[in-house]
Amino acid sequence: MIDWNEIEKKIKTISILKTFETHLDPREMAVIGEHAKQVRKIHLAYSESLKKIRWSSISTTEESLLIIIYTLFLTEGILGFGMNTIIYALMLKGHHDIWFEWKQRFVSSFDELFEVPLSVRLKFLEKHEFEFFSEICPKDIRNAIAHLNFDIGSDGTIHIKQGKKYTKKQLETKIFNVVRLVGLLGEEYK
Repeated sequence: MIDWNEIEKKIKTISILKTFETHLDPREMAVIGEHAKQVRKIHLAYSESLKKIRWSSISTTEESLLIIIYTLFLTEGILGFGMNTIIYALMLKGHHDIWFEWKQRFVSSFDELFEVPLSVRLKFLEKHEFEFFSEICPKDIRNAIAHLNFDIGSDGTIHIKQGKKYTKKQLETKIFNVVRLVGLLGEEYK
């Protein structure tokens, strides 16, 4: 069970905006601001598209396909951005570095974090007591989509080839959890 009160407390301990304002110059803040603006714009457009599609006549299979595509978008887009802000804040505080395996060096900028594999960023966050990202991140669904390792049943159930399956309700719960976590992270920018 996800303890949202504990997650909110943990997010507040990092003081993302204060950390960025303390350690970054206006140009670097603008880079992060542009990423945030792009994420919000794309998320809004995608959300509006989903609303329109919901009113269309689509099959259960098609609806489930749209839900998992949205899950991929949330994982790689909005949640990825949220993870990167926490990781970068930890880096700026001087305690932590994240290793770029394929470049054989540490990450040195916010932009570079987008090139680090999801699994590496999740391990980094777990190591630094932000393990709730791994709990909430739908990485198995993301990986199944990315590697075309799933099937959709006629009832809309997603069958991942490793044996897991997700009903439409379970997928919607995963989406809700990601959106809620991103909302808590967004509160830190106010």
